Amino acid sequence: MTTRRRGRGEGSIVKRADGRWMGRVDVGWSSGKRRSKAIYGRTRREVAVKLREALKKAEEGTLVVDERQTVGEFLARWLQDVVRARVRPRTLDGYEASITHHIAPTLGRIRLSKLTPQHLQPGSPRSKCKECQSAGGDTHGSSSGLHSLRLCGGASSP
Repeated sequence: MTTRRRGRGEGSIVKRADGRWMGRVDVGWSSGKRRSKAIYGRTRREVAVKLREALKKAEEGTLVVDERQTVGEFLARWLQDVVRARVRPRTLDGYEASITHHIAPTLGRIRLSKLTPQHLQPGSPRSKCKECQSAGGDTHGSSSGLHSLRLCGGASSP
């Protein structure tokens, strides 16, 4: 019996020695190395469905490759790789300060793959930074991008 060979870029599905099925999706190059994401399941059909979803997300650019990456690590890399080249130095300083003082202390340790809308809700105790909690509201007096998103639960309006 011959099986149909998968085309280039479609991923692969194999049965592991422990009985589980594993699919692997190619997500491109990063730091000079080829990156891929492994997907596991109990049946081949389950892995095939997950593989199709992962390929779709990879095509859209929304696939999270490193599921251990935290919000803090992502934001640090985002500041260095994306923001530094696009904004003026004073704006970059403001972004760094906002992330360091407001986002990193409350959300920095959460894995990106586990981040949910509930983490960002203004009513949750995690959503307020320590400076805002100690002062009982928005102590910053500005409607910066972070407070207009209400990450600190402050009283400023967008």
